[in-house]
Order: sequence, then structure tokens, then C-alpha cells
Amino acid sequence: MERHNLKENEVLYIGDDINDISAMELVKYRIAPKNVNPVLTFKVQNLQITEAFGGDGAIREIADTLVGMN
Repeated sequence: MERHNLKENEVLYIGDDINDISAMELVKYRIAPKNVNPVLTFKVQNLQITEAFGGDGAIREIADTLVGMN
């Protein structure tokens, strides 16, 4: 974010495990697949969770949602 001069509301982060927590805390938009590590649901505020599992359409769901927003 610093290198490209991006603000927290200009970045979307997708992750599913505890190693993603620190990055998720830096951005405004946080998404995890349905099979997210439950720890994230307690540690990360405003975490959006997909209907699809990771490896079973979660990225497609996110992409379709983003395209629909434009």
C-alpha cells in the first residue's frame, strides 16, 4: 500500500487463515471464503464471508459481486 500510495479503502484483501489477520487489519475491505479459519471471525472486524468455499467458487463469487458493483 505504501509503495503504490494506496489508502485502506482502495484495497480488498482476501484470506482464510490466521496469517492473514495483520494484512486484513490494514484494509477496509476484507473477505474470506466460507471455510475460513473460525479465529478470523472473532479477530477481524467487518469480515465478509462468501457463500462458496475456497476452491469451490469463492473467488468467482467475489469477482461476480465486484463486477456487479460497477
